[in-house]
This record gives sequence, structure tokens and C-alpha cells, in this order.
Amino acid sequence: MTLAEITGWDDCSLVPCIDRGNTKPLWVTDLSGGVLRSGLLEYMGAVCGYELVEEREEKMTVLRRFALLRLSPAQIAEEFRWREDVQRRVGGGRDVAWWDELFRQRTRPDYSGCEVIGWFEC
Repeated sequence: MTLAEITGWDDCSLVPCIDRGNTKPLWVTDLSGGVLRSGLLEYMGAVCGYELVEEREEKMTVLRRFALLRLSPAQIAEEFRWREDVQRRVGGGRDVAWWDELFRQRTRPDYSGCEVIGWFEC
């Protein structure tokens, strides 16, 4: 199943639920409007991407469901290049507006064809 085939909350049930305890967050790749939308993490020794699929409010809590993606070596290399560029530009303290602008300037990678290997909530 690819990311393009995951169109909402319930589609995630077609792939395994990932125990977040088996993941190691690496960095955020999109934090638009102060909402975490995508990033990279390590899962079972591999660098993977994650993308926000949908969010719901339940009992006054916002739950976000993310698809865990298998990235190609070229996609991983591009994410590392982007992170290194961000690290070069970061100086003193930065506010949320600065980060929003940074993420808006980025040409978002197209991960629609990536295999979804699982999902998690937070």
C-alpha cells in the first residue's frame, strides 16, 4: 500500500500499528502552523519518513495519525541534505513564525508512491 492509497483515518488499519517505543525520532520536516505534519525517524534500524494522515478530536484531545513510510536511498539523502542546510541557517533563538516560513519555502518531496509500512498515533 502506498501513501497515495491512504486517504483517511480508517485506511491506516490496512497496515500494522507501530509501537512508538520501537521508534527513535530524528527530525521534523514539516511543522506548518505549529502542527507536526512530517518528519524522519528510525524504525528497526532503518531511516523512515512519516506523514500526517488525519487528525481527530476525541474527549478534548487532538489525536494525529501518521503513516510510516519506506523511503528510497535517494529520498533519505535528500532529507539529510535539507537538514544540513537548515542547520547552517539556524542561529540564535527562532520563533514559530520563522519555522513556518522555512517550511513554506521548501519544495515538499512527493512521497505519494512510497510504501506505507505502518502507522502510529500521537
